[in-house]
Amino acid sequence: MTLRRLRPFRQGELDALCGIYAAINAIRLALGRRGEELSIEDWAHLFGVMVASADVEIGAVTATTVGIHTKPLLAILGVAAQHMSDEHGIGITVARFAKRRERPPLEEALARLSTLIDQPGSAVILPLEGYLDHWSVLRWVGTATLELFDSYGFSRVSIANCRMTHEPARLGRREHIIRARAILLVDVRS
Repeated sequence: MTLRRLRPFRQGELDALCGIYAAINAIRLALGRRGEELSIEDWAHLFGVMVASADVEIGAVTATTVGIHTKPLLAILGVAAQHMSDEHGIGITVARFAKRRERPPLEEALARLSTLIDQPGSAVILPLEGYLDHWSVLRWVGTATLELFDSYGFSRVSIANCRMTHEPARLGRREHIIRARAILLVDVRS
């Protein structure tokens, strides 16, 4: 390979910090125009607070190389919410989308998520297991695609390639498997 064809690494190629990026991007999306009041330094400080929290929860090396599962991500989001309240006077709540043992079919889950993301001050952190194994933020639910607000640059995934964890596999497809209990709702309180 020549140096001209050499391309730079992107977030996610060497690290597994998509959970932290998704959390920050969900907060930004939920804040809407209010988020523009925060500087890049404010966001970088929040990133540092979240990485430090990940170090406490599961260890920095694990967070960086293996990734962050739902339970530690919830704890990290709790620290982020406290930071945003203390430093910026912004109240944030985080909740799971589904109750324990709730198993909505994909169509029902997407209809509910579509309603949630249409509410001002709300954002949805979406776990995409399977082909991508990635945390992202759901921007919009279309008829054929899920539009993403994503740190790695994924802009959409085909709904035809998605299924919930409890639904049967779709053979021959690049599956995006969604775990209902891992979907996280981020709400900004005025």
